[in-house]
Amino acid sequence: MAEPTSSTNALCVADSSGDVILVVGEGIDPRTALNIQVSSHVLGLVSTVFKAMFSSRYHEGAMLVATAGQPVSIALPDDNPEAVSLACRLFHYQLDDTLELSSLRLIEKLAIFCDKYDCARAMRPLVRLWARRYEWFGGVPGLENLLLVSYMFNDPEFFSKVTRDALEEKRKIVRSRIMVAVHELIEPLMVGHEASVAAYFKELYRIGVFPARLTNSVDSTIDSLKNFNVRILNTLNCPCRICLTVGNISEKVIWIGVGARDWIKGICLDCMRHGGRNTGKCRITHDKETEMPHKAP
Repeated sequence: MAEPTSSTNALCVADSSGDVILVVGEGIDPRTALNIQVSSHVLGLVSTVFKAMFSSRYHEGAMLVATAGQPVSIALPDDNPEAVSLACRLFHYQLDDTLELSSLRLIEKLAIFCDKYDCARAMRPLVRLWARRYEWFGGVPGLENLLLVSYMFNDPEFFSKVTRDALEEKRKIVRSRIMVAVHELIEPLMVGHEASVAAYFKELYRIGVFPARLTNSVDSTIDSLKNFNVRILNTLNCPCRICLTVGNISEKVIWIGVGARDWIKGICLDCMRHGGRNTGKCRITHDKETEMPHKAP
C-alpha cells in the first residue's frame, strides 16, 4: 500500500537513486520501524510479488508513474525491518557488511520474508552458505530454525542433512529401542522354552548384538542383525500355542534392523512437499519406498 513516508523512522539506503521507500514494521513495533530506499526495478527482477505490485495494474505501479521519479512510499507493516533491510541490501549488491551474518534467528526471518514475496531463488546461494555454519546435531537449540530455513528456501540437500542430523540424537534412543525389541520378541518363551531362549541369545551373542555395548554404533548393530541365522529357531519346531503366536522370531529380528535403519533416515524435501509421495523427480537420491518404518512380514 502506498502511503506518506514516516519521517521519524530510521532510513536505510539500499539504492540512493531508488524510486521506492519501503516503510517496514510499523505494525509490529513503530519504535523499530524502518524506511528502506530501494529500486523498484531491482525488486521486480528478484521477486514476482514486487514485479506485479510495481506494474501499471496496481496502485503502487500507477503511483510510480504519477510521481515522475519522486520516491513512492509502500507500507510493509507486518514484515521484520531487520530481515527486509538485509534482503534489500543484498538484492542491491551491498555485501560488505552482510557476509558475516551471525544470527540464525535473522536467517529464519529472512526465509519468511523471501517465501512471502517469492524471492527465495535470488537469496538461496548466500543463505545456504550462512545456514551451513549452523549444521548442528539434534538436540541443539536452533535446529527448528534450520528446518524452516531449508524448507522455505527449497534446498533438498540441506533439508535432508538437517533432518538426518536431527535424528543423530535419536540414534542413542534407537540403540536402546533395538535391544528392547529383540528382548520383547523372546519374552513370551522365557518360561518353559529354555532351549529356544538359550539358542536365541547365543545367536545374538555370535553376531555381536548381545550383550549391548556402548561402543557399538547404531549402523553396526543394524548390520549385525542382518547376520542373524534365520534357521536357528526353526529347527526346534515347537507346536505349542505360544510358539505359534510368536511366529518366525528369526525373521522378525532381521526386520527390526530394517525398521531401525528407517528411523534414522533424513527426509526428502520433494516427497514432503508432495504429501509424502515419491513423484520420481526428487532432487536427492533415495529409495523409492517412502513409507517409514518398514513393516515386518
